[in-house]
Amino acid sequence: MKVNEVSDISGNIESELNSILDEKAVSPGYIDESQYLLQKIVGKYKLTKNLGSGGTSKVKLGINNETGEKVAIKIVSKKMSTSSLGKDTEAKRDERIYREVLISTLLNHPHIVRLKDFYYNENNFFLVFEYIKGKQLLDLVARNGALSENDSRRFFRQILSAVGYIHNNSIVHRDLKIENILIDDDGNAKILDFGLSNFYDNKRLLNTFCGSLYFAAPELLMGRQYSGPEIDIWSLGIILYVMLCGKVPFDDKDVHALHSKIKKASLTFVKSLSSEAEELLSGMILPTPSSRLGMDQIVKSVWVNKDYKTNVDFFNNRKFLLKRLRTGYLKLISYVVRSQFPDMEKDVRRYISICKEGKSESLEQIYWARRPTISLYYLFIEAVGLNEDLIEITEDKIDESDISDELCLGTEEDRLQMYHNFVSFVFSKEKNNSFSKYFTGSIFLNSESSLNHIEKTVLGDTSNIDNLPAIKNTYLKGFFKGIKIKPTLSHTEIKKILIQFFTAMKITYEIKEKNYKLIYDINETKCEFKISLYFNKLFKEHFLSVTRLSGDKKLFRDALVSLAGIFK
Repeated sequence: MKVNEVSDISGNIESELNSILDEKAVSPGYIDESQYLLQKIVGKYKLTKNLGSGGTSKVKLGINNETGEKVAIKIVSKKMSTSSLGKDTEAKRDERIYREVLISTLLNHPHIVRLKDFYYNENNFFLVFEYIKGKQLLDLVARNGALSENDSRRFFRQILSAVGYIHNNSIVHRDLKIENILIDDDGNAKILDFGLSNFYDNKRLLNTFCGSLYFAAPELLMGRQYSGPEIDIWSLGIILYVMLCGKVPFDDKDVHALHSKIKKASLTFVKSLSSEAEELLSGMILPTPSSRLGMDQIVKSVWVNKDYKTNVDFFNNRKFLLKRLRTGYLKLISYVVRSQFPDMEKDVRRYISICKEGKSESLEQIYWARRPTISLYYLFIEAVGLNEDLIEITEDKIDESDISDELCLGTEEDRLQMYHNFVSFVFSKEKNNSFSKYFTGSIFLNSESSLNHIEKTVLGDTSNIDNLPAIKNTYLKGFFKGIKIKPTLSHTEIKKILIQFFTAMKITYEIKEKNYKLIYDINETKCEFKISLYFNKLFKEHFLSVTRLSGDKKLFRDALVSLAGIFK
């Protein structure tokens, strides 16, 4: 189940804990199909009008039932459109969804549309994005024709800012096109749809054909491997050409002829175009990838900077040398991305050891800093409000002996719920953080003694000692499947509430040393599950870890929802 609110170790921890006492303890990521189809409800959002549709997805306007906030909900069908596509292709599709969720959650840039929530069921993925009131850049050009160079320059600088930001974080978009750029009502560009995005590494080339044909680089059409940024540069050149000329540079009704034109990349320009614009386009739309301008050259070009006194701002946080290991956070993000980066934890530990040796700006440090795993770690600790001034989380006295049921997410639903929890966690931490990523606060934290005081207050109740099951300390336990408990409740109070719950629900229970073992039996339908109690040292909160052992899944889910309800 989802951790809806967690306290940030930065700032005043006691006040932060008190501020979330009344928050909901759990919000499942699973969406009941009948609720979606009949009631038009996805999580806390009410579906309204259609915003758009594609081959296997559609986008609907959603309204947050709690706040009234508008969102754009991308609904991706799990059913493949072609019967010949096998499980391997479905698996790859699912990996792209997980990657889109991860990237769209961690990227934090004024010109990138942000993911806010993630839900799922047997038939669909539901990706909840911020709603941008405005229009597609495509519609703007289609209605008005070519834009002025001044308007094009303003939009293009904002687009460059976003693309430069993702490239600096080892991410390539791979589907940049005029349809994927929104212009909001304030006249600002926003890039969306990271469904084909991926991490890139100078050590490893990519080979997947991605993007729209009109915006695809020649090497993609020829099936050649590529690093990543160079295909985004080509697409950026096509986007700029469309804005300035009102049409795509290469077009033909015959697909083979169109391929040929793209591979030759012979450009013609409208007469009104400035020589500086022609020079920039000619440097970006080149058939040979190595000959194309790089991002640094583009943002320094004469045309991009005409009438501007400041350089294009990528909004990248300065990457300070990492000298402190946030063990819990590292384990968390490493587990989330384990399918693509199984060695992430090892990479980060190696990079931190290099930083501790003081090898700033050394070739070894620069090389490692550009690895996708290191970029991911930086993005994650930025997203949850950590920096080098914060208290280091120690690694002692952590009992992970019973963590296997938490980390061995054997089913697809377990993994989907994990991503739902991850998105919720990032935004709860961001909400609690007093400072946005664009401003630096002078003081973030209490002293370490304050942290120890909170821990002793929570764990120091002597009445807990003889009561079973025992509370165990953990870093990760509770995050993926846990139910958060109000921090004011003692172990004894938690136990009383649980026993009352078991009695009211007519659940047979057995008190073990490490957990409650339970049997829920209704009308000959039965499920067995266990409940363990944990104190998460990373979040400074109690969690219940609930694990189904056998029996009916629906009955277990009903019990889980009821259990979560008593801790609201």
